[in-house]
Amino acid sequence: MAPRSVFAVVLAGGPPDPGFGPDAPRHRPLLPFRGRPIVTRVLDALGGSRVAGTWVLHDGDCPLEGYVAAGPSTRFTPLPLPAPPIGESVLLAFQGLVDTLGIEAVRRSRFLILPCDQPFVTSAVIDRVIARAETRVFDFAYTIVAADLLEARYPGRRFRNYPVADLGGRFALQTATMVDGGFLGVDALGRVTFGDWGSREASALFRTISALRDARRSPWQVPHFFHELVYRRLRGVGGVRLMVETAARFMVGRLRTVDAARLTRAAYRIRVTHLDTGSPELSADIDRPEDLEGHPWHPAPLEAGTTALGKALRTV
Repeated sequence: MAPRSVFAVVLAGGPPDPGFGPDAPRHRPLLPFRGRPIVTRVLDALGGSRVAGTWVLHDGDCPLEGYVAAGPSTRFTPLPLPAPPIGESVLLAFQGLVDTLGIEAVRRSRFLILPCDQPFVTSAVIDRVIARAETRVFDFAYTIVAADLLEARYPGRRFRNYPVADLGGRFALQTATMVDGGFLGVDALGRVTFGDWGSREASALFRTISALRDARRSPWQVPHFFHELVYRRLRGVGGVRLMVETAARFMVGRLRTVDAARLTRAAYRIRVTHLDTGSPELSADIDRPEDLEGHPWHPAPLEAGTTALGKALRTV
């Protein structure tokens, strides 16, 4: 398969966790990390990778472009207020891509979506994900990493993981995803749609994606997946049987990557695949203070509000 252009979408909206304290900046991408806003680590990695361009979606009241230096291939796009759920933000990003590049250019490309709070990601990691995606045919690709790699890279930090029978081990979901532009289209009003869907159906899917991401750290992650992504659309006899079979495999530790692919194809007509990134760095989201403090995998604890940068940005 010939290499295709890849664009990145960085989700940089919302406030940091309240646990970071009153001196932390009001906007998550400006959270100080080793003397710089945390989003700059991701932008540096993307800038040195093979991505053709980067769209950064941030809160409408956050002057992010004025605080973050980025190359000419990076665009900063404010989100409407109040900040929409993450799935709706992704939909807005695709709309902006279509409006800027045109639908034909979008359909010839692929899109890597990742959050702004992964400061350990590198250009090599980004390029590895892109290279592994080039060998797959998909509409939507989710990323995973082996649990033993996480334990070796970040000893002492817990990551929720599941046994995957056809991969022969336990794997953890990661927040980076890829979407193939060939799945995107526009309706008569120029709104982004997916496959043969209407815009209302596309919006419903991205509301579901928001709910699923919110549950990714929860022990109810898999039941939530069944309810939000599948049950509402597979209520017939065949659909219920498919759900029961998949649930049974999960309960006995024999869940396969192809089970998720079968469910999403049946429910949403989406070709789904997994990408084993081999990159623990894509699991190191800094969502809460404990993601940095008290763990041996990071030598310098966060000093939000006490560094010079923290003091300068705490009111932004």
